[in-house]
Amino acid sequence: AVVIALTGVVVMFCGRWTGVRWAWPGLAFLLFALPLPNRVERPVSMGLRNVATDAGTFVFQTLGLPAYSEGNRITIGETQLEVAQACAGLSMLLTFVALSAALALLMTGRHWVDRLIVFAAAAPIALACNVARIVVTGLVYH
Repeated sequence: AVVIALTGVVVMFCGRWTGVRWAWPGLAFLLFALPLPNRVERPVSMGLRNVATDAGTFVFQTLGLPAYSEGNRITIGETQLEVAQACAGLSMLLTFVALSAALALLMTGRHWVDRLIVFAAAAPIALACNVARIVVTGLVYH
């Protein structure tokens, strides 16, 4: 409702379509300030936890460590590392998506395909950073 109300303010003060055309990037970017609904946040967070656990286990095994996963817990030899709800990477994902959206909006001199690639690269980069964080934490504890 905040975005709709601010769109109404823009229409009221700047004119009908000229104001909205001018202000739409800022109004659309405000959506990143709103929290995700709980029915969206839970399944996305659980999926990201599972991906982070599987990818972290794969990296540990690739490094030659005896690692296996049970649910959201990675066992590395004697060390157990739990991928908690806070380690799911959802906040990191939303941060990277917001940053890439801002960059794509500000790169006005670039072709739209370049801007789309910058925006689409946010999710894989966020996942890779989260897995790297889990792997470094696991290596330190191991």
